[in-house]
Amino acid sequence: MKSQRSTHIVLEHDAVDLAEVGSIDATKTSDGYLLRLKDISFYQNHDLLEIKQNLFFKKVRSDAYLAQIELLDYAFFHLNQHDVVLFASDNSICNVNDLNCYANIISFWNKGRTLDWRNLSRQQRKIWLDACSDWQLTTQRHIHSNLLVNCSEIVDISSLYCCLGEVFFGEKGYIGCNLDALDDCLLDLQHIHRTIIFQNSHQLFTVLNTPKNKALYQDDYVSILIEIFNKHGFFTQLL
Repeated sequence: MKSQRSTHIVLEHDAVDLAEVGSIDATKTSDGYLLRLKDISFYQNHDLLEIKQNLFFKKVRSDAYLAQIELLDYAFFHLNQHDVVLFASDNSICNVNDLNCYANIISFWNKGRTLDWRNLSRQQRKIWLDACSDWQLTTQRHIHSNLLVNCSEIVDISSLYCCLGEVFFGEKGYIGCNLDALDDCLLDLQHIHRTIIFQNSHQLFTVLNTPKNKALYQDDYVSILIEIFNKHGFFTQLL
């Protein structure tokens, strides 16, 4: 049974969706992985879980995988059997920090709770952008007013795109995670010469126009950014 683009992480085996998972707490052990899944909802009965089975954790509304594990054993806890512990082999492909972070973000959103990307680390912000991209099934295509970007919140490239996504589309908004993705996301937007105002723009130049970025992109990062917006018909103001 397929999950119909669930807003939950989906557990899959052999191209069959087994269950939706409410939250995940994964730990690396000396000889493998321990994964505690809470609020799990099976599409069929739990006998589908078998030892030595390869299980995949699918991202929200996607066929892309977050992790792949080789199941060694499992145990249900709580009488309603909505929680399960999986014991996986060391051959599994699982970054526990990234998996836990992504799962925590999705769990918060499904419960109607909010998270602030400003409180996340650099790596967590990258995962935040990944989650926003997956969650945002459709996007608003019309920009009806000018946009104000508070550059004082931007400390690196990941925070730039977290900030831009929020400015364009609000909480959980996504407008790209790098220059190429931004260029692609702007293609379908409709607006009439709207202006993007970058307030405290000196912060942009400080954190983005670094020697490392200039060597990587062969130009000032801010110049490329502004050029992309201008190419798609936006005016820009740096204040």
